[in-house]
Amino acid sequence: MKNFSKLAVMIICLLLTTIFTSACGGGSKATPPNYPYWLLTQNNQQENNNQEQNNNQQEENNQEENNNQQEENNQEEQEPSVEVTLTLTDSLNSENIAKADIFYKVESTTKSTDNEDKEILQVEPNVDDNTKFTTTISGTDDPNNVKIKAILTYDSTGKCIDYFSSYDGIEGTNGTFDVNFENSQDNEEGFGGGNGTKEEPYLISNPRHFANINKKNGEGNYLYLDQNYYFKQTADIDFTHLTGLKINKAEEDKDITVDVINEKAPFYNDGHGIEPIGDYSPISTVINHIFQGVYDGDDHIIDGIVMVNVNKASIGLFSVIANSTIQKLIIGENSIFFFNKFPEWDFKNGNETSKVVYSDIGTIIGTSNESNIEQCENRAKILISKAVASEHMVFYLTISSFSRTYDTNSVKIENCTNTGNITIDSCQIDEEKENMAPIQIGTFNASIEGEEITNRKNNTNEGSINVTNNKFIKKSEGLYILSGSDKFINKGHIIVDNNTNIINIYTSLNYVKLMNDSTNDGHITITNNKLDDGLNNAYIFGTNLLAGSFSNCVNNGYIFIDNNSGYKIQAAKNIYGNNIEGSTNNGKVTVNGVEGEI
Repeated sequence: MKNFSKLAVMIICLLLTTIFTSACGGGSKATPPNYPYWLLTQNNQQENNNQEQNNNQQEENNQEENNNQQEENNQEEQEPSVEVTLTLTDSLNSENIAKADIFYKVESTTKSTDNEDKEILQVEPNVDDNTKFTTTISGTDDPNNVKIKAILTYDSTGKCIDYFSSYDGIEGTNGTFDVNFENSQDNEEGFGGGNGTKEEPYLISNPRHFANINKKNGEGNYLYLDQNYYFKQTADIDFTHLTGLKINKAEEDKDITVDVINEKAPFYNDGHGIEPIGDYSPISTVINHIFQGVYDGDDHIIDGIVMVNVNKASIGLFSVIANSTIQKLIIGENSIFFFNKFPEWDFKNGNETSKVVYSDIGTIIGTSNESNIEQCENRAKILISKAVASEHMVFYLTISSFSRTYDTNSVKIENCTNTGNITIDSCQIDEEKENMAPIQIGTFNASIEGEEITNRKNNTNEGSINVTNNKFIKKSEGLYILSGSDKFINKGHIIVDNNTNIINIYTSLNYVKLMNDSTNDGHITITNNKLDDGLNNAYIFGTNLLAGSFSNCVNNGYIFIDNNSGYKIQAAKNIYGNNIEGSTNNGKVTVNGVEGEI
């Protein structure tokens, strides 16, 4: 024990000496203390433990942050929704309803939706009641933001048995919608009331009512055509959900297409869309059925008029009218007359049948005679795209935003407006007939007769006419773009560009003997058209205003003609006529880079 005490004292003294020497700077340069191994190990272990603890904490924090972010993302991705119940009232076929297509619109102030209506397909009715449908609508959690646009109901075989369509949609209260099919209000004739007289016209308030103008009896005879009945529209009508067709909109008219979205819709009509009222075949032995009554639109809209590749001689909302009046009717902007095939139909002459393209295409009316068209508005487009014609006995086509008129002065068109464009793009016509008729296009009239029009007044056009990228036949009489009217305001443009083998190009916003109190702001552009080798005597006639004489007319439009191969410029003038006194021309003409009229 005594020896151990001496050893302990010696060690303590040695340590004190070492510490004292280092602290005082004596001896060699100070070096870090050489700690025992067990102390270093303990410190390293502590560091490792701290590092591991930090890592675990960081990992835990990261995981928690990721979970929170994921939960936040899931909450953002999960679209709000609301449960709604629809009750169908006045449905004549309620006991047969097996499913329904429901079209709806969400109009939230916090989240905007795209312009297209939403659609829920094949929703089954509630188990205890075929007139009630409970479903979930996405896009909002507030039922007051939901509007029901249309419902199509089907039986167990998939046949459409009833339908509702609202132009503006109907609003519900606390997620409950009462949808009135209005069929119980129909009279025996299938209209909303009335007896067809002037005093009590048939009332038109929904798509079914309008379609019933074409109604036939059991023997297949039309009930309301070829007679002088009166009709009055009492509400806006929307066919959009009932045609089975969808317009795919585009920035340029030539890129618009039409798709089938519902083959069982009641007006699908084998892919042709709405059925025109009446039927007219002027060069065949088929009996014509003509609307000869009065239709008063009462300033209401008919929208969603989609007609696709209709094969008739006269194509329009009304195929043909005679001794009739169409007034205060508006065709909506979601309407289109679409052709990627020319209107081809069979012409029967005895036992022989030939294929012909012989059609008048209008929007409100295909063909009219001895009738009045007053205070109407067309917003629909006419588009003929990528159509091909060959080996037809006859090719004859007139296109108009309102109506083709055979006897110009027998049809009064007054106080009407057109905003719809007419476009013929990328078509090919391979007919080789010697006497092919010209293609005639107009906004208010497609006829080329230069008559003294006395009953075409106070009309306004804002729609353009575009003829682009077409290859025409070599023996055609050409292209006529004309629109006759008195007291006419035009803001639409005419564009004829990049076409091949149009023998003659005639463009004029008017072609009448006398023109009074009219204004033109539209421009004419004729560029990049060419003829194949061997074709000659082809002319370009570009004129903004054309008449025998003018009175108090103003032209502000430009004419631009350039880079056309093989054509002779017969005329390029803003105002062309024998007597232009009292009229003002503020426009400009440029031909092949040179300014000035020819």
